Amino acid sequence: MRLAFALGWDPPLLFTHQYNYYSNGLRIAEHKDPLAFVMSSDRWRTWVGSTTIAPLYYLLLGVAFKAFGPGLVPLRLLQAALDALVAVAAASLGRRL
Repeated sequence: MRLAFALGWDPPLLFTHQYNYYSNGLRIAEHKDPLAFVMSSDRWRTWVGSTTIAPLYYLLLGVAFKAFGPGLVPLRLLQAALDALVAVAAASLGRRL
């Protein structure tokens, strides 16, 4: 379902936290030495108001933007694939319980 959504409709970013994720992921991907930037700086990891941001999501975005470019469609496809893997893992865990 999420794959059909990602391919069938390309909505814009609607909320300010989405722009924060996007810009910080791009900041990592566009840096001349992304690994050194992540290890030596906190500029890529910012907060949105009073809420906590998942820091590993910035790293996922940086890797995705470096590999596929700054478009949203490849990122949404990657997220759909990761969601499918999580669903399979949750189903497997549910069967075992």
